[in-house]
Amino acid sequence: MALGLRRDQAPARASRPRVIERRVYIKAPPSIVWAALHDARNAPTVHGELRLGAAIGAWPAAGSVRPARLRLGMLRETAQVESLEARPGSTFRYLLVADDLASEWCWSFQPLAGGTRVVHVASVLPGSPIASARLTGWLAGVARAAPPPTVQAHLRGLQTGSDAAAASHAAP
Repeated sequence: MALGLRRDQAPARASRPRVIERRVYIKAPPSIVWAALHDARNAPTVHGELRLGAAIGAWPAAGSVRPARLRLGMLRETAQVESLEARPGSTFRYLLVADDLASEWCWSFQPLAGGTRVVHVASVLPGSPIASARLTGWLAGVARAAPPPTVQAHLRGLQTGSDAAAASHAAP
């Protein structure tokens, strides 16, 4: 089941996504970081703005879908999340679609110096009505200078969950 954007809502000038990328080093192997990303106990901190419902399909496998409730600032909407790519220990990418927002989120995991470099990319897609708003453009400009709280919160939550999982694996 693929989720489509409503292209009739896309303004002509919104031709490219607004992209925010941040990186963090986590002192745990990619397999543990991957597991922490998908651990339901970490969902409130890793995906703080989403309340994920039960999966339709074998989540996080590509093509599986989850209903969600999106809370982003003043925006409160029902949404759907579709897994686009799921490579354990390597990459996880999904599409979030709500009435006023379409966004793609990607996490990639690279083994590095006894741990993992996590690259998290979030983009608001041009088909989103919110992407054409002046406020969104202003926020994207501010985000280049200072990390947006949402992306930073995702990484902090993932780091906390990964640290806890690594500690439990190291315990005798």
